Amino acid sequence: MRPSDSENDRDVLLLREDPEALVVKYQPTVRAIVKNYVLSGLYRPSDCDDVIQEVNAALLAKLGSIRRNYNGTSFFRTYLSAVIRNECLKIHRATASQPDPMPLEGHLADKGANTIARTVFQHDQAVFRVILDQYGGEKPKLLLMLKLYFRIPITADDVLRWNPYCGRRMLNSLLKSFGKPFDHLEDRMIYRLITPLVNDAETKSASWDSLRKWMTTHIEEILVLLNGSPPTSTYDRETLRILVDDYFFPFLTRE
Repeated sequence: MRPSDSENDRDVLLLREDPEALVVKYQPTVRAIVKNYVLSGLYRPSDCDDVIQEVNAALLAKLGSIRRNYNGTSFFRTYLSAVIRNECLKIHRATASQPDPMPLEGHLADKGANTIARTVFQHDQAVFRVILDQYGGEKPKLLLMLKLYFRIPITADDVLRWNPYCGRRMLNSLLKSFGKPFDHLEDRMIYRLITPLVNDAETKSASWDSLRKWMTTHIEEILVLLNGSPPTSTYDRETLRILVDDYFFPFLTRE
Protein backbone atom coordinates (compact mmCIF):
# COMPACT_ATOMS: atom_id res chain seq x y z
CA MET A 1 0.00 0.00 0.00
CA ARG A 2 1.32 3.47 -0.82
CA PRO A 3 2.46 5.46 2.24
CA SER A 4 0.24 8.37 1.16
CA ASP A 5 -2.93 6.33 1.57
CA SER A 6 -4.99 7.67 4.47
CA GLU A 7 -6.07 5.79 7.56
CA ASN A 8 -9.64 5.99 6.30
CA ASP A 9 -8.61 4.45 2.97
CA ARG A 10 -6.93 1.60 4.84
CA ASP A 11 -10.07 1.02 6.90
CA VAL A 12 -12.25 0.92 3.79
CA LEU A 13 -9.83 -1.52 2.14
CA LEU A 14 -9.92 -3.78 5.20
CA LEU A 15 -13.71 -3.55 5.27
CA ARG A 16 -13.77 -4.84 1.71
CA GLU A 17 -10.95 -7.39 1.81
CA ASP A 18 -10.43 -8.48 5.44
CA PRO A 19 -13.31 -7.25 7.63
CA GLU A 20 -12.41 -9.56 10.52
CA ALA A 21 -9.03 -7.84 10.75
CA LEU A 22 -10.87 -4.52 10.87
CA VAL A 23 -12.83 -5.66 13.92
CA VAL A 24 -9.56 -6.68 15.56
CA LYS A 25 -8.05 -3.29 14.78
CA TYR A 26 -10.93 -1.47 16.49
CA GLN A 27 -10.81 -3.48 19.73
CA PRO A 28 -9.42 -0.49 21.71
CA THR A 29 -12.42 1.55 20.55
CA VAL A 30 -14.88 -1.21 21.47
CA ARG A 31 -13.35 -1.58 24.91
CA ALA A 32 -13.22 2.16 25.53
CA ILE A 33 -16.88 2.70 24.60
CA VAL A 34 -18.06 -0.24 26.71
CA LYS A 35 -16.00 0.95 29.70
CA ASN A 36 -17.60 4.40 29.47
CA TYR A 37 -21.04 2.80 29.49
CA VAL A 38 -20.01 0.80 32.56
CA LEU A 39 -19.04 4.02 34.33
CA SER A 40 -22.31 5.63 33.27
CA GLY A 41 -24.20 2.88 35.08
CA LEU A 42 -25.50 1.12 31.98
CA TYR A 43 -23.66 -2.11 32.82
CA ARG A 44 -22.17 -3.63 35.94
CA PRO A 45 -18.35 -3.66 35.99
CA SER A 46 -18.44 -7.44 36.17
CA ASP A 47 -20.32 -7.50 32.84
CA CYS A 48 -17.70 -5.51 30.92
CA ASP A 49 -15.89 -8.43 29.25
CA ASP A 50 -19.14 -10.20 28.38
CA VAL A 51 -20.53 -7.04 26.75
CA ILE A 52 -17.34 -6.61 24.75
CA GLN A 53 -17.68 -10.18 23.48
CA GLU A 54 -21.32 -9.60 22.55
CA VAL A 55 -20.47 -6.37 20.72
CA ASN A 56 -17.72 -8.13 18.79
CA ALA A 57 -20.05 -10.97 17.85
CA ALA A 58 -22.63 -8.43 16.65
CA LEU A 59 -20.01 -6.57 14.59
CA LEU A 60 -18.85 -9.78 12.93
CA ALA A 61 -22.46 -10.70 12.15
CA LYS A 62 -23.15 -7.24 10.69
CA LEU A 63 -20.05 -6.88 8.51
CA GLY A 64 -22.07 -7.27 5.33
CA SER A 65 -24.53 -4.60 6.44
CA ILE A 66 -21.71 -2.28 7.54
CA ARG A 67 -20.06 -2.69 4.15
CA ARG A 68 -23.30 -1.84 2.33
CA ASN A 69 -24.33 1.08 4.55
CA TYR A 70 -21.05 2.95 4.92
CA ASN A 71 -21.24 5.66 2.24
CA GLY A 72 -18.07 7.63 2.93
CA THR A 73 -19.77 10.83 4.12
CA SER A 74 -18.00 10.51 7.50
CA PHE A 75 -14.79 8.94 8.67
CA PHE A 76 -15.18 5.18 8.93
CA ARG A 77 -14.07 5.27 12.57
CA THR A 78 -16.90 7.74 13.28
CA TYR A 79 -19.41 5.48 11.56
CA LEU A 80 -18.17 2.36 13.34
CA SER A 81 -18.19 4.13 16.71
CA ALA A 82 -21.87 4.91 16.15
CA VAL A 83 -22.53 1.25 15.28
CA ILE A 84 -20.71 0.15 18.44
CA ARG A 85 -22.75 2.55 20.60
CA ASN A 86 -25.97 1.25 19.04
CA GLU A 87 -24.96 -2.34 19.75
CA CYS A 88 -24.22 -1.47 23.37
CA LEU A 89 -27.71 0.01 23.72
CA LYS A 90 -29.32 -2.99 21.98
CA ILE A 91 -27.56 -5.38 24.35
CA HIS A 92 -28.72 -3.35 27.31
CA ARG A 93 -32.34 -3.24 26.08
CA ALA A 94 -32.32 -7.00 25.48
CA THR A 95 -30.92 -7.63 28.96
CA ALA A 96 -33.31 -5.19 30.62
CA SER A 97 -36.31 -6.90 28.99
CA GLN A 98 -35.46 -10.26 30.58
CA PRO A 99 -36.93 -11.24 33.97
CA ASP A 100 -34.43 -10.47 36.70
CA PRO A 101 -34.95 -11.37 40.36
CA MET A 102 -33.22 -8.19 41.54
CA PRO A 103 -34.75 -6.18 44.38
CA LEU A 104 -36.90 -3.12 43.74
CA GLU A 105 -33.97 -0.74 44.12
CA GLY A 106 -32.15 -2.75 41.44
CA HIS A 107 -35.05 -2.29 39.03
CA LEU A 108 -35.10 1.43 39.76
CA ALA A 109 -31.38 1.62 39.07
CA ASP A 110 -31.89 -0.28 35.82
CA LYS A 111 -34.66 2.10 34.80
CA GLY A 112 -32.30 4.97 35.46
CA ALA A 113 -29.64 3.27 33.36
CA ASN A 114 -32.08 3.14 30.46
CA THR A 115 -32.38 6.91 30.63
CA ILE A 116 -28.62 7.29 30.81
CA ALA A 117 -28.23 4.94 27.84
CA ARG A 118 -30.23 7.24 25.60
CA THR A 119 -28.25 10.34 26.50
CA VAL A 120 -24.74 9.43 27.65
CA PHE A 121 -22.94 10.19 24.39
CA GLN A 122 -24.94 13.38 23.80
CA HIS A 123 -24.07 14.42 27.35
CA ASP A 124 -20.38 13.75 26.83
CA GLN A 125 -20.44 15.72 23.58
CA ALA A 126 -22.17 18.63 25.37
CA VAL A 127 -19.52 18.55 28.10
CA PHE A 128 -16.82 18.53 25.44
CA ARG A 129 -18.33 21.63 23.82
CA VAL A 130 -18.45 23.42 27.16
CA ILE A 131 -14.80 22.55 27.74
CA LEU A 132 -13.85 23.96 24.35
CA ASP A 133 -15.77 27.16 25.07
CA GLN A 134 -13.73 27.64 28.25
CA TYR A 135 -10.65 28.28 26.14
CA GLY A 136 -12.15 31.54 24.88
CA GLY A 137 -9.86 33.24 22.39
CA GLU A 138 -7.69 30.12 22.21
CA LYS A 139 -10.58 28.00 20.95
CA PRO A 140 -10.00 28.55 17.19
CA LYS A 141 -6.33 27.63 17.60
CA LEU A 142 -7.22 24.59 19.68
CA LEU A 143 -9.82 23.39 17.16
CA LEU A 144 -7.30 23.66 14.34
CA MET A 145 -4.68 21.82 16.37
CA LEU A 146 -7.17 19.10 17.36
CA LYS A 147 -7.82 18.46 13.67
CA LEU A 148 -4.11 18.18 13.02
CA TYR A 149 -3.50 16.05 16.12
CA PHE A 150 -6.12 13.52 15.06
CA ARG A 151 -5.20 13.69 11.35
CA ILE A 152 -8.45 15.34 10.20
CA PRO A 153 -8.07 17.34 6.96
CA ILE A 154 -8.43 21.09 7.51
CA THR A 155 -10.22 23.79 5.52
CA ALA A 156 -9.40 27.42 4.80
CA ASP A 157 -12.06 28.43 7.34
CA ASP A 158 -10.24 26.45 10.08
CA VAL A 159 -7.16 28.59 9.50
CA LEU A 160 -8.89 31.92 8.95
CA ARG A 161 -11.08 31.65 12.05
CA TRP A 162 -7.90 31.75 14.09
CA ASN A 163 -5.72 33.92 11.87
CA PRO A 164 -7.92 36.01 9.54
CA TYR A 165 -4.81 37.81 8.25
CA CYS A 166 -3.06 34.64 7.09
CA GLY A 167 -1.39 35.32 3.75
CA ARG A 168 -2.60 33.55 0.64
CA ARG A 169 0.74 31.83 0.07
CA MET A 170 0.86 30.42 3.60
CA LEU A 171 -2.81 29.38 3.45
CA ASN A 172 -2.28 27.54 0.16
CA SER A 173 0.80 25.83 1.55
CA LEU A 174 -1.13 24.62 4.62
CA LEU A 175 -4.03 23.36 2.52
CA LYS A 176 -1.60 21.56 0.25
CA SER A 177 -0.18 19.73 3.27
CA PHE A 178 -3.28 19.31 5.43
CA GLY A 179 -6.31 19.85 3.19
CA LYS A 180 -6.29 16.18 2.21
CA PRO A 181 -5.53 13.00 4.21
CA PHE A 182 -2.08 13.29 5.77
CA ASP A 183 -1.77 10.14 7.87
CA HIS A 184 1.64 9.51 6.33
CA LEU A 185 3.11 12.61 8.02
CA GLU A 186 4.95 12.09 11.29
CA ASP A 187 4.02 14.24 14.29
CA ARG A 188 7.27 16.16 14.07
CA MET A 189 6.64 17.11 10.46
CA ILE A 190 3.08 18.25 11.22
CA TYR A 191 4.32 20.55 13.98
CA ARG A 192 7.13 21.87 11.79
CA LEU A 193 4.69 22.71 8.99
CA ILE A 194 2.15 24.45 11.22
CA THR A 195 4.62 26.40 13.39
CA PRO A 196 5.05 29.28 10.86
CA LEU A 197 1.30 29.94 11.04
CA VAL A 198 1.43 29.95 14.84
CA ASN A 199 4.34 32.38 14.87
CA ASP A 200 2.64 34.60 12.30
CA ALA A 201 -0.63 34.68 14.28
CA GLU A 202 1.04 35.23 17.65
CA THR A 203 3.97 37.40 16.42
CA LYS A 204 6.63 35.30 18.07
CA SER A 205 9.31 32.82 17.08
CA ALA A 206 8.44 29.65 18.97
CA SER A 207 9.90 26.27 18.04
CA TRP A 208 7.89 23.36 16.71
CA ASP A 209 8.68 21.49 19.94
CA SER A 210 7.14 24.21 22.09
CA LEU A 211 3.98 23.89 20.01
CA ARG A 212 4.04 20.12 20.53
CA LYS A 213 4.30 20.66 24.30
CA TRP A 214 1.45 23.19 24.16
CA MET A 215 -0.75 20.64 22.44
CA THR A 216 0.20 17.81 24.79
CA THR A 217 -0.68 20.01 27.77
CA HIS A 218 -4.06 20.94 26.28
CA ILE A 219 -4.93 17.33 25.45
CA GLU A 220 -4.14 16.36 29.05
CA GLU A 221 -6.25 19.26 30.36
CA ILE A 222 -9.22 18.24 28.21
CA LEU A 223 -8.98 14.63 29.39
CA VAL A 224 -8.88 15.70 33.05
CA LEU A 225 -11.95 17.92 32.54
CA LEU A 226 -13.83 15.17 30.68
CA ASN A 227 -13.07 12.52 33.28
CA GLY A 228 -13.82 14.71 36.30
CA SER A 229 -12.22 14.89 39.71
CA PRO A 230 -12.59 12.38 41.21
CA PRO A 231 -12.78 10.59 37.83
CA THR A 232 -16.25 9.47 36.72
CA SER A 233 -15.21 8.57 33.15
CA THR A 234 -12.22 6.92 31.51
CA TYR A 235 -11.61 9.10 28.48
CA ASP A 236 -8.21 8.66 26.87
CA ARG A 237 -6.80 9.79 23.54
CA GLU A 238 -8.64 7.05 21.67
CA THR A 239 -12.07 7.97 23.01
CA LEU A 240 -11.30 11.68 22.80
CA ARG A 241 -10.78 11.11 19.08
CA ILE A 242 -14.37 9.83 18.87
CA LEU A 243 -15.64 13.07 20.43
CA VAL A 244 -13.47 15.17 18.13
CA ASP A 245 -14.67 13.26 15.06
CA ASP A 246 -18.27 13.73 16.09
CA TYR A 247 -17.71 17.42 16.83
CA PHE A 248 -16.54 18.14 13.31
CA PHE A 249 -18.73 15.57 11.54
CA PRO A 250 -21.91 15.01 13.59
CA PHE A 251 -23.09 11.50 12.86
CA LEU A 252 -26.53 10.51 14.12
CA THR A 253 -26.73 6.87 15.17
CA ARG A 254 -29.19 4.81 13.17
CA GLU A 255 -30.76 1.45 13.69
